[in-house]
Amino acid sequence: MFDLAVPEAALAGDGARVLGMLVRFGFRGIAISVTSDGNLNKSKPCQIDRSKYAAMLEKAAGDAVVPRASPPLLAQANSDLPRSLAATTFDLFTRLSVVLDNPSHNYSISSGSPIVASYDILAVHPKTEKLFQAACQQLEVDIVSLDMGSRLPFHLRHPTINAAIQRGVHFEICYAPAIRDSTARRHIISNSAALMRATKGRNIVLSSELVQAFDLRGPHDIANLAALFSMNQAQAMAALTTNVRAVLLHAATRRDTYRAVMSMEASGIPGAPGETPDDHENPDARPGSAARKWKAARLEDQDFISFDDLGGDEDPMDM
Repeated sequence: MFDLAVPEAALAGDGARVLGMLVRFGFRGIAISVTSDGNLNKSKPCQIDRSKYAAMLEKAAGDAVVPRASPPLLAQANSDLPRSLAATTFDLFTRLSVVLDNPSHNYSISSGSPIVASYDILAVHPKTEKLFQAACQQLEVDIVSLDMGSRLPFHLRHPTINAAIQRGVHFEICYAPAIRDSTARRHIISNSAALMRATKGRNIVLSSELVQAFDLRGPHDIANLAALFSMNQAQAMAALTTNVRAVLLHAATRRDTYRAVMSMEASGIPGAPGETPDDHENPDARPGSAARKWKAARLEDQDFISFDDLGGDEDPMDM
C-alpha cells in the first residue's frame, strides 16, 4: 500500500511520527508532494531531500523496514531483491502537484520539461471546467486531483472522465480533510458520489493529504471511511493497492516512453566490452553507433500489489 499525497510540509513538522505511523499501519511507500502554481517556468527542479527522510524513517521504524530513497517506479525492477527484503522495503517517491488556473500555463506541463522530469509523479488540480477537460484529454499527467472539500464549480461529465480513464489517468480522493472539518466532509461525500458515478469506480486512488499525524488512518479504517464516498470494500482496497501501482506504471511510461506506447533503449555497440557474437547478426547494429530497439510498454502481473499484502484481517489500529 502507498499514500501518494504526503505533503512535505507535514513531514517538516513531525516527520518521524508520521513515518512511524505509516509503517505501523502497513504502508510500504509514500509520495512526498510539493505544490506549485501552473507557471512551471518560474519553478525549480525537485528540492526534496529523500535521503533525509530515509534517515528519519530508519530512526522511527528501526529494523522494521528498509527505506529506499530512489526506488524504481516499476515492480519488475524489484525482481532481483530477496523475497524477505522486498517485503520490508519502504519506497520514497516524489510528487509535483500543479494548480491549474490559467490555460496559458498548460504548455509548460509536459514530460519534456526539466521541472516535471525531476519528479516521479505529476498531479494537477484544475480550477475550471476547461482546464479539467484539458487535464483529462490532453495533458501528460498521472493524477487529476479535484478540490473535493468544497463545492465543485463544474459538473463531472462522462465523456471527459472516460477520456482520462482510457489514457490511464487516475482521479484522487483525499480523506484527511473529511476528518478535520465537518463542512469539507459533506462536500467530499457529495463530490465523491458524483465521481464514482462518472468513473463507475474505475481509476480511483485514495490518499491522505494529511496536515498532522492525527489525520492518518489505517487501511481498514480508510476502507470504512470510503463507504461514505460511495465505494465498496473491494473498490476501496483497490484504490489503496492496485490502482496506486497503475499510477506508478503510468508515471514510468510517461517519463520513459513516447506517449506511453513505445519506449526506446540502447543496445550494446559492436566491439564494446560484454558484446556477444549474436550482436553482429543484428541488422540494426552498425559499427560506431548504438543500435536502438523499441518495445511496447505493457502492464505485468508483478506491477500490482496483492490484497494479501494487507496482512489478513488484522486491524493496524490494534497494533
